[in-house]
Amino acid sequence: MKTQTIDINTKLIKPQILHFRKIDSTNHYLLENDLANGTVAVADFQSAGRGRLQRKWEASERDGLLFSLLINENLDQFHPASFSFLSAIAVYEALRNLYYQLPLALKWPNDVICDGKKICGILVESRSTGAGLTKVVIGMGININQDQIFFNREGLTHGTSLKLATGQEVDPIYLLESVLESLEEALLFAKDEAISIILNKWKSYCPYIGKHIKLIENEKEHSGIFEDLDHEGGIILNQKGQMNTYYAADVSIDKDYL
Repeated sequence: MKTQTIDINTKLIKPQILHFRKIDSTNHYLLENDLANGTVAVADFQSAGRGRLQRKWEASERDGLLFSLLINENLDQFHPASFSFLSAIAVYEALRNLYYQLPLALKWPNDVICDGKKICGILVESRSTGAGLTKVVIGMGININQDQIFFNREGLTHGTSLKLATGQEVDPIYLLESVLESLEEALLFAKDEAISIILNKWKSYCPYIGKHIKLIENEKEHSGIFEDLDHEGGIILNQKGQMNTYYAADVSIDKDYL
């Protein structure tokens, strides 16, 4: 591990990042060590990277931007459900500013989609006591320089990378700087805001509301119209006029109804 200073104009997020060539998980490292608020850990390769629902996060060495951010101060100023949604907003806005031509979208709860394929996944983990949250770690994996052969080999038919989308190699440090600045902006936006404000902004970047979707929850499939989000960020599904809310499920867009 080495300390590296990057060029970011932030107050909360520290420009002195921890850079690992290989680590089990940057999320795990920040959760288990006593580190300063705003610390960022970046890895060229993670041997135990995970996505939502305990899925393994796949990325070949140096082709993915893999990093985590620690927040352990003033957590009472944030709604606990806000971190997943504000993180997705931050990545969306950073990529939109850098690559305005890309067809980007957000998919519930915190996937960033490019032309119908996943380009970024986010995993938020936390520690708490009876008094509330004591530590939040936001972990991100952005596909940057993978070729199509990688996705074919790994069976990731619904994945893509910035290189595939733009035809150009991506500088991971430059992208990291852009995403971290956007993430700080999103954190400042969400601070002391009602969760409804954050969810409304997230919804403005999600084109699937009102569309017919499928949810997989504990291997059981649910289908219906993506009606809205509830006040905790749960997805409300209109199933033949009955409104049901889900909090932990995979979403797929039913293309037969688009």
